[in-house]
Amino acid sequence: MRLRSFLPFVPLLLLMLFGCSPAARDPRWADVSEHTPAALRDVDAHDPSLAANAQGRVALTWVTSDTAGSDVWLAVSRDSGAHFAPPVRVNATHGEVASYAESRPVVAFGAGERVLVAWAARRTQTAGGTARDADDIVLRMSDDSGAHFEPPVALNSDAQDSLSTYHGFLTIATNNAGEAAVAWIDGRSTVLAPGEDEPARSEVRLAVSRDGGGTWARDTLVAREVCSCCRLALHLGSDGHVALAYRGAKDDMRDPRLAQSIDDGLSFANDTLVSADHWRLNGCPSIGPALAATSEGGLYAWYTGSDSTADGAPPGVYVKTWHVSGRTGLRHAMADSLRSANRPMLAAMGDGAMLGVLAVPREDSTRHVLAVRALDLSARPGPWLFLGAGVRTAVLASGGPRHVWAAWIEKLAMGPRVRLVRITPLL
Repeated sequence: MRLRSFLPFVPLLLLMLFGCSPAARDPRWADVSEHTPAALRDVDAHDPSLAANAQGRVALTWVTSDTAGSDVWLAVSRDSGAHFAPPVRVNATHGEVASYAESRPVVAFGAGERVLVAWAARRTQTAGGTARDADDIVLRMSDDSGAHFEPPVALNSDAQDSLSTYHGFLTIATNNAGEAAVAWIDGRSTVLAPGEDEPARSEVRLAVSRDGGGTWARDTLVAREVCSCCRLALHLGSDGHVALAYRGAKDDMRDPRLAQSIDDGLSFANDTLVSADHWRLNGCPSIGPALAATSEGGLYAWYTGSDSTADGAPPGVYVKTWHVSGRTGLRHAMADSLRSANRPMLAAMGDGAMLGVLAVPREDSTRHVLAVRALDLSARPGPWLFLGAGVRTAVLASGGPRHVWAAWIEKLAMGPRVRLVRITPLL
């Protein structure tokens, strides 16, 4: 294993990565190397997000908080994590960022040196001058890897509506055709029932840019009857295809769904129930699905708390294959060797994907880890690799066909700290 950029934490990292986990020693894992920016050594950070590509560019965002609110920060590497530029604060107004594990800022690369960062921003004042508890979806674009940013742009078309309220749980995607898209949970049509702190269901809306983030079309409706506080997952193809994974909420059924468009997101005629788990919950589970895509489909991962599925499957994380036609494959359970597996993540990688979950290893109940494993396109799994101890939240990003990047928050004695590693499995 190669350790870079964070030498004061070498003993801790060795314990985290190789501690007492047989999966971590499996020879099929070729390399795990740490690349945490040195600037994060003493930073109390949370809610990381990642973007990476096959050209060696890596973007890491994180959130810091003080009495004034929260800010989102960005650090970019052009050399596969060997060096990171000094971090920059992305939000123009200090303290405006609304963030937590399921609804954090997100980042994506465009062509050249372009990088896009989007987040839910607290609205301090409406057009009528009345303060409201409302968030808008805000994006900033940089064409020099974060050294300078264009002015912020609000993507939700009701940003100036004094009756508009909540927007969040956003996801972002770009493609090789120079397009970008952002989707989010939208509360503009939501009415709270008496005594409700949060709505039982909301909508998903999508905004698309044909020029990689320079200008944005008016947002469009993707789906109604959507779980109000579960993150989304988005794929933007280069042929007009858009796929969006979300959790439904009709009749309080919290089952996974996949909406697809063939006209660049203008309409979503294909909306598939991925798995009829029959998870009825009068409340929000705050655990969204994950998506990895190929040219004709890919893999879909989700968590269910239901034990009333047709085959009596227990609560846990599951994976299915999906196709652009709307078909889905057999369901594969992903809880082997784990306890309390939840919060699934996927990152495309070669002829398959990397799956990540937060879990407790069965052989060591004292560790709460990020568990990752490679999957082929039929969802056949490889061995688990356990990362970290006291992991609170995590994210994966594809670095091309041979690498996946993982970032997580580690709960340490001096406070929560960000960890960033590159994983290169032998497929």
